[in-house]
Amino acid sequence: DIVRLIKGNTKVSTFNEIERVEINLTTFSIIDINPESKDAKIKIPEISERIQTLKEVKETLKDDKIPVCVVGRIISDIESNEFERLDGSKGVRSPFFIEDETGTMRITVWDDMKDTKDKGINFGGLVKVRGMAKRGMLGDVEISTNSAGNIEKSNAKLNLPELKRIGMQSLKIGEISAQYEALSEDEKRTFTMTTKGIITKNFGVKEFEGIQGNVGKRGAFMLNDARHATRKL
Repeated sequence: DIVRLIKGNTKVSTFNEIERVEINLTTFSIIDINPESKDAKIKIPEISERIQTLKEVKETLKDDKIPVCVVGRIISDIESNEFERLDGSKGVRSPFFIEDETGTMRITVWDDMKDTKDKGINFGGLVKVRGMAKRGMLGDVEISTNSAGNIEKSNAKLNLPELKRIGMQSLKIGEISAQYEALSEDEKRTFTMTTKGIITKNFGVKEFEGIQGNVGKRGAFMLNDARHATRKL
C-alpha cells in the first residue's frame, strides 16, 4: 500500500547502532492510505525485493550490519526463551537455524514464536526472513529480526535433500567426540545432544570478549559418567 502522512514530526534516532529518520504522528496528523494518483506530488517506483542466498549474505557482510532478505528451510527446533533487558523489562528471543542450497545460518527472532507452529513456521518449514545481518559473539554471520524485520511462511522452491533430524541425540560422554567429528561442517553448527553424568568440578561463570568487542558470559563445569569426563560450556 501507499500512504501519505500529513502533519508528522520528524526526528533522527538510533536503533541497534543504526541511525535512522523517524516520523512521529500526533492527534493532528493524517494518514491517507492509497491516495488518488492525481493528488500525489511524487511518483513512487515499483518495489522489487531482492532475495539473497545465505552465501551471498556471508560474503557481502563486512563489519557493519546490513538489511537482508533470505529464504530457507528451518533445520532446528525453535525454542523461545525469556530474558531480562538492562532496564529490567522482559523480552523473548527465538533462535533457530535455516539452510538453502548454499549453506546454513543462525536466525534470531526477537519475539515469542510459540504460536507460529500451526502456520508452517517450525522444523522443516520454508520461511522468508527479513532482518539485519551481523556478526555474532564468535564471529559467525547471523540474521536478527528487529522492529523492521519479520518472518513468514514461503512458497519458494529450493533444491534441498530430504531433511533429517540430527539433533537431540542421547549419547554417553565417550560417544560425543566420535559422533561430532563424523558430521559435516554445516551439521556441526546445528548439532545438539543430551547426556548425563555427575558434576565433579564447577569452573563458574566468566565474561569473554567477542570478535566484535562485545562482551558475553559463559559457564563451565566438568561432567563425569562411569568411564569418561568432559568439560561443558
